Amino acid sequence: LSILVLVSCNMTTMPRFLMHINHMEVLDLSNNIIQGTIPQWIWETWNDSLRELDLSNNMFTHMQLTSYLLPYSRLDSLDLSSNRLQGQAPMPNPKQISAEPESS
Repeated sequence: LSILVLVSCNMTTMPRFLMHINHMEVLDLSNNIIQGTIPQWIWETWNDSLRELDLSNNMFTHMQLTSYLLPYSRLDSLDLSSNRLQGQAPMPNPKQISAEPESS
């Protein structure tokens, strides 16, 4: 399993089976009513594989992170909009930010 899209399924908690998936490239759990904390295992388990993470339009209030620098080496898209998140927002690792100018 590398792509999982469970949009608008009225889920109220993070699916526990996700903890046992070792490789995930795209996870979209948007437009649900998932409450509580975004668990740390999301940031740890898929560090080398996750490209897109969409947790928008839920009811998350916090994030479990050991650092506020996102550890992902391949992450292209992170959408946490329209939640109830409090505290410091996660930032991309400065080593991963490209400073190349866009070509016109």
